[in-house]
Amino acid sequence: MNFDTNIVIAYLEGDPAVTESILAWTREGRILFLSTVAESEVLSFSQFTGEERIATEKFLEENFTSVVFDRVIARI
Repeated sequence: MNFDTNIVIAYLEGDPAVTESILAWTREGRILFLSTVAESEVLSFSQFTGEERIATEKFLEENFTSVVFDRVIARI
């Protein structure tokens, strides 16, 4: 399952439907994918505190498989 920036942000903001879905998919053992572009967009939020930035990085690392997004993948 591939995720876009807006879904990750909704999760981080505590959207109940998104949170429940991501937690359910994780419990089911589904592989959650996040492109490096989406990851950089999430981490570019300039108002993160140091602790929030670290927690967000940890959340992304622990829950998503990173997909390097390049021209070949863009064309698929």
